[in-house]
Amino acid sequence: MADRPVLTGFSAVFVLFCVLASLGSSDNQAIIEEIGACRMNMMVLATAESMYYGVYDRFPDVIMELDEFCEKASRLTCPEQGVGPHLLTVTPDGDHYTIECPDPQFQALHGSIDDGIPSWD
Repeated sequence: MADRPVLTGFSAVFVLFCVLASLGSSDNQAIIEEIGACRMNMMVLATAESMYYGVYDRFPDVIMELDEFCEKASRLTCPEQGVGPHLLTVTPDGDHYTIECPDPQFQALHGSIDDGIPSWD
């Protein structure tokens, strides 16, 4: 029977350190920053939604209506692919809304905001 190498305490710690270090790599950091930027754009839009609702007692039908409260709101994009504007869905009665990442490939990862409540909290 052949001898199998056994991880010593030092080896196990070294392997764990390498795995953790790889999570902090510049590629992963860039992805984390892009997710954060997309989510921040959605939070800006959610704030504009609240302001709009406070004035008009309903949420806007289209995202361009938010430009009145947040300059260039309709031009905010997801930095992942530069796709935009963010997707805004408002119920027919104008009382509920959802904001999503505009890129279907990243919607699950970037999350959404429903009536001011982010999916990532």
